[in-house]
Amino acid sequence: MSKPDSITQLPNGWSEEIKFKKHHRADGSVSQVRKLVDPDGVTREIWHEVTARDGTILHQHQIPIL
Repeated sequence: MSKPDSITQLPNGWSEEIKFKKHHRADGSVSQVRKLVDPDGVTREIWHEVTARDGTILHQHQIPIL
């Protein structure tokens, strides 16, 4: 994954990295890839999500870590 658009440090030492698609869909929703990284820098989960303008998750699935 390329450089994230947003990095949030979580209280347990983990971090959440989010990469947004640059274009909104016709209905105003946005696609993003969310990655959870442990304190040692190891990626533990990757999720693809599509979120509506109001913040509702329209689509979500976990992506396997290879």
